Amino acid sequence: MKKTLVIMAVFALMASTASVAKAQQGYGGGRGSSRAGDSRGVSIVVPTTPAASVVAGRVLGASTFNFGSNLGLGSRSQEVTALQDRLRAEGFFSIASTGYFGPITLGAVQAYQRAHGISATGFVGPLTLARLNTSTGAVLGASADPETEAKISSVRSQLAAVITQLIVLLQAQLNSAQSGNY
Repeated sequence: MKKTLVIMAVFALMASTASVAKAQQGYGGGRGSSRAGDSRGVSIVVPTTPAASVVAGRVLGASTFNFGSNLGLGSRSQEVTALQDRLRAEGFFSIASTGYFGPITLGAVQAYQRAHGISATGFVGPLTLARLNTSTGAVLGASADPETEAKISSVRSQLAAVITQLIVLLQAQLNSAQSGNY
């Protein structure tokens, strides 16, 4: 039972890491899973979406917000306030946040969309939401120099390799335990 829980935890971590890596590399992707197995019928399901999802619109930290709702002209909400804060942090919005999605917010969203290769409709829909929710893990408004970013990328790659090795070892132990070769 403990081995199964450890393996499930490793797979959840691996799936979260893979999802973050795909999002940072700009890959799309829907919900689903991939299945790995061997000839003895032992199969392992690896979800392609993070095991623990963040509640839409939940404040994650002082400067991080997970956008979950479509927003457009006339919207009024805390999400609009967070959107305005985000647009200001990235230099697209220059006035105080009001929580109202008016013409100024519309123009700021269009500028954001153009800067990120999204059709500049001004409507915050799935593509814009995905881009807003794609984060490097940095605090909004702060940036790291290229050398630091390269080091972060290297550590992420090394972590993914170690997790992959751990999965192989745990799968071998699981297969050994199931076949009775302790």
